[in-house]
This record gives sequence, structure tokens and C-alpha cells, in this order.
Amino acid sequence: MHTVVVTVGERELKEGDMDHEDTMLVKRRLPDRRRGETNWARVDALTDQEIEAAVADDPDAPPLLDEEFWASAELVVPAGR
Repeated sequence: MHTVVVTVGERELKEGDMDHEDTMLVKRRLPDRRRGETNWARVDALTDQEIEAAVADDPDAPPLLDEEFWASAELVVPAGR
């Protein structure tokens, strides 16, 4: 179990601080970050065409950078100091 300690200002709260009305100690379980729910075998099996189709169907995804974009791109090198 991981413990989260709520801090007030610069001071970390301890068990004995619970005597004060303006302090609170909070403990909760955090998810185990070592083990996610991503099915990496499924991700690895996706073809480029399937990925492109999924991106095209997602209204929140930015557009893919295609050949047309790169043909009109201009390299800008910042001036040195």
C-alpha cells in the first residue's frame, strides 16, 4: 500500500497533528503503476493502415502529417546569440 500525505503550506502532517482542527491526514491506495491495463500484444499487431483509420475517426486527434504537409514545410533555424 502506498500512502499519500497531505501537506499544509511547508509542513508535512504527522499522526500527532490530528489534534488541530485545520489539519487532516489522508491515506489512500494508489494504483499499481507497474501493471497497466494496456493490451500491448494487440497494439503491436495493429497495421499502419489500422492506426491511420483510427486516427482519422478520432475527432480529438490532430491531423496526420502527410507528404503534402512535408512538401510545403520550411526549415527555420533560430539565429545564434
